Amino acid sequence: MRSSVKRFHKRAKDHFVPHKGNNHHPHLLRHRSLIGVSAALIAVKAFAFLIPLMVPGASYADTIPAEPITKTAIIERTNTVRVALGIPPLNDDKRLTLAAQKKAEDMAAGGYFSHQSPQGKTALDLIRTAGYPVHFAAENLAVHFVKADDVQQGWMDSPTHRLNILDPRYKDIGVGIANGYFEHQETTFVVELFGSPIDTRVAPVASISTETLIPGSDYADDSLSSPLSSRVLDSYSREFALYVIALITGLMLLSLAVRFRWQHVASMSHAMAVVALATVLMLV
Repeated sequence: MRSSVKRFHKRAKDHFVPHKGNNHHPHLLRHRSLIGVSAALIAVKAFAFLIPLMVPGASYADTIPAEPITKTAIIERTNTVRVALGIPPLNDDKRLTLAAQKKAEDMAAGGYFSHQSPQGKTALDLIRTAGYPVHFAAENLAVHFVKADDVQQGWMDSPTHRLNILDPRYKDIGVGIANGYFEHQETTFVVELFGSPIDTRVAPVASISTETLIPGSDYADDSLSSPLSSRVLDSYSREFALYVIALITGLMLLSLAVRFRWQHVASMSHAMAVVALATVLMLV
């Protein structure tokens, strides 16, 4: 056991620490290792891009039959959770439904997934246009799901989505569903809007009137993408590239600080090329 620990310690030291035993040249900065790191960077990026194209959206969910995504199914599941926790159920509001449906159709037609459209419009604009006298409002989005239970579970597993669903301030709900293309695949966009109307019998509080609603405060929003969407996978590939950049840059600086030999110039140049590759892959 002790000998195994010593061997591991020696290998780690040789790979990451410049010292006399490795000619002050960490093995990770040698050409063979740098070629392997470059291959890993490209493989991770390719995986993040290709997997969502190769795996159909239906395979993201388990194979147990369940109710498909419909307006009724989403509202029923939302209200079931609220009632179970002693929170009043939400009323199905036609105006919020109209706003939610327009938002879903706009994302499907434009091929985007965001709380703000390319034209700069938000769900709050659609809610007001639909004639809903908004006091408080919130928006949950989801994409790349095929079953209502999966959408609901995903929202409940996210603290911000869960907060919107369980907020007792909201009285009404509207759900919009549209099919379109996003991230190179056909998918379903789901929009869930929550609202609380102004009581016209009393003067509205100035800080939360319909004219002073602040996104992220009185107007809350959040979005959810299936765990296997290219957006999520690509975020992992970018984090990997960032770690590689930090590690190799740190080793180069450490090597320069401890002892730099001119015969290491070629590998240092190679290392800088790998850092440049990682930077490009992270930004693409």
